[in-house]
Amino acid sequence: MRSHRAEPLLHDVHTPSAEAGKAEPDVSDRFGEHRAGYSPFDIFQWLAVEAQEAFVRVARRRHFPDGSRIYSQSEPGDAMYRIVSGSVRMSVMRDDGREALHSLLEAGSCFGICSMLDGAPRHHTTTADGDVEVQVLRSDACERLRAEHPSFGEGLIRHMSRHTRLLCEYFASSTLDELPRRVALRLLMAHSKVIRGNKTRLIVRLSQSEIALMVGASRQAVNKVLQRFQEEGLISIEYGSVHVHDIERLQSVTSIFF
Repeated sequence: MRSHRAEPLLHDVHTPSAEAGKAEPDVSDRFGEHRAGYSPFDIFQWLAVEAQEAFVRVARRRHFPDGSRIYSQSEPGDAMYRIVSGSVRMSVMRDDGREALHSLLEAGSCFGICSMLDGAPRHHTTTADGDVEVQVLRSDACERLRAEHPSFGEGLIRHMSRHTRLLCEYFASSTLDELPRRVALRLLMAHSKVIRGNKTRLIVRLSQSEIALMVGASRQAVNKVLQRFQEEGLISIEYGSVHVHDIERLQSVTSIFF
């Protein structure tokens, strides 16, 4: 396992408009709208402040050390999770040991909602990628929040809708696209640190092995694609990460989507 990534503690109740002194605009992409200042999969962005506060009161905190399982594929699920700090690896395993890496979730992201709502077994495995702290909301507490706070029910729908659109995009890409487009899409969709200056750039915290697991290719094939992107000035390859220097040109690689 890699060493723990230092992450700033995410506030329990996040109100960007209060912090900035003015309302921040929504960000639109192919997967719907999300609020600036939030993780794209943070349910808090769609909740009224009262619902956020209620969530914090009824959710319990849990700590998971690096490499520990949060839950495993095929287990029953009766809770959803929201990441307070750290990163969570979401993957699907086959009996022969093959693994498909769905995503690396960062602070603010929520997961585990499907099984909590429909009672079906977990369809993936989640693992702490470094030390992780989460808020855990049990299904009975979820039902109370839905009954008492309409925005919570709406937030669940918005989260599931966004997640469904993302999965459809990934499925289409894995079936129809050549490898360079698949790699570019994953780099652009990954949770990234945004560096603003004369030109905005992204720091994507994914290793080449992790990108390979995401796109269903060998590490060597992914390395060839990244080397080509680097030669063209789109990115630079760093240890355990990729720095995207030309977002617009990388988006042009995925022009079928953008």
